Amino acid sequence: MVGGHIMAVIVGTAISLAILFSGWGEVASCSRISWDLLAVVSAGLSMLLMAMTDTEHPPAAGTALGLVVVGWTPSAVLFALLRSVTLSAIHLVLRPYLKNLL
Repeated sequence: MVGGHIMAVIVGTAISLAILFSGWGEVASCSRISWDLLAVVSAGLSMLLMAMTDTEHPPAAGTALGLVVVGWTPSAVLFALLRSVTLSAIHLVLRPYLKNLL
């Protein structure tokens, strides 16, 4: 789970900063379709990288999507990484009490 969110943060950050520094934001703001396509590319690219690195966590694609749609901020990146680490730590602590339903 943590690896998936790290991949999504990397992709979301790269695309969000590319939009910011390349001037593509002004072009994309004129057309909602362009902005939506960039968001979809970020989610798809993050899923591809997760599959390539064997860190698949499908909800993590939402992290990349959010970083592009809402915009990149250090607090958003920190929140995404901290929530995944916190949930993983809780899972490790509660593992003896959890039942596998498979």
